[in-house]
Amino acid sequence: PEDVPRDTTVISSNGFAEGRAGDTMRTAFFDFTVSGAEFAETYGETVKPSAGMKLLVVNMSVTGTFDKPVHMYDSDFQVQWGKTGDEDFAVPVTYETNKYTEGMLEPEYDLMPGQTVSGDLVYEVPEGYENFFLAFQEYFEDEGLGDAFFVDFSAGPEH
Repeated sequence: PEDVPRDTTVISSNGFAEGRAGDTMRTAFFDFTVSGAEFAETYGETVKPSAGMKLLVVNMSVTGTFDKPVHMYDSDFQVQWGKTGDEDFAVPVTYETNKYTEGMLEPEYDLMPGQTVSGDLVYEVPEGYENFFLAFQEYFEDEGLGDAFFVDFSAGPEH
């Protein structure tokens, strides 16, 4: 059944990993889990969607597994939809605005070894989509690319 909690850890194979909401995605630096998503008309008092858009609120947690702090940005995680356009993705609303609101993951932070942070990533997405992927790409200090991780999820009804 869909409502049974999952306890699955997903590791990459051949540079790619795909999971679903509830799965723990194991990267080289941290584990992350998307626990759920929903649409919202507003988030806090300051975040409202542009015309023709809606807010997608993705709740997730990130746990440091590396042996030293990892500098993180909420924009490390983008959301994707559709299958055709290069523009079918978004970064959190905090990326180009000062729309940070309590409850969101911090726009920038140091993830300490063993530390877990949880919160919401808020995206503006076009109306008409319900199925999404949360994407993360590993980047290394030598600017090399690591593995790509994708979490498949659907958003619930607006509230």
